[in-house]
Amino acid sequence: MVRKPLYAAMSFLFMSLLFIGSLTALAPKECWWEIIIQLTSNGTYTLDKGKTSYSGKYAYAIQWSGCMEQDGQDFILYHENSELLRWEAQEKKRESGAAEIKITKEFSEKPSFAFNYILAKKDNIHFDFLIRGFRVPQQNQSTRYYLHLPASKENSRNPTDIAYDLHIYKGSNQVYFIKNDLFDESIKKDFHWSWKRHSSSGGTEESSYLTHSYDVDVEISIFRHLKK
Repeated sequence: MVRKPLYAAMSFLFMSLLFIGSLTALAPKECWWEIIIQLTSNGTYTLDKGKTSYSGKYAYAIQWSGCMEQDGQDFILYHENSELLRWEAQEKKRESGAAEIKITKEFSEKPSFAFNYILAKKDNIHFDFLIRGFRVPQQNQSTRYYLHLPASKENSRNPTDIAYDLHIYKGSNQVYFIKNDLFDESIKKDFHWSWKRHSSSGGTEESSYLTHSYDVDVEISIFRHLKK
């Protein structure tokens, strides 16, 4: 058996480390990253007001696509497309023993994706986004309530009065990647959380009680490209 000289092995190791170090040093300037986000969610809500009650359910899937490039220590985000791939909804109204149902095509609003920015924090990058919600009930135009849909932990546009994160009872909405992983050819991460909130409003005679809950799954894929 012929053994390679020690200096040859050490030389190969040195060149390998030099190549990796060069890639890491040049990558931020020479690369851009394609991002695809797929978000799916299923939710339910109930609203009781006096002798009238409403119950609803919905399911949707949204795909967002875009890209980012590094600018110093920060990242610039570019929006390309956002598409509602699936939207199903139903609401049932009960009053004095009678029932009335609204279906998907009768809902006046639909969920939509709002990607605010990507925030660099130490060794990680955090995603700031939310899903714009809709108002219920669909069958009462005078008094309606906004349903808050999924939002990442870094989201800065959710109203503070609902304390969104406090209503997560399973999983986490902290959506982030490790910076160094961006130099891989492609990376993918999945995130999941479950959310539920009870709220009430109005006086004793006209009180309303709203319960809203949902599960959300987020899949984010990032692909590294070299600039031409």
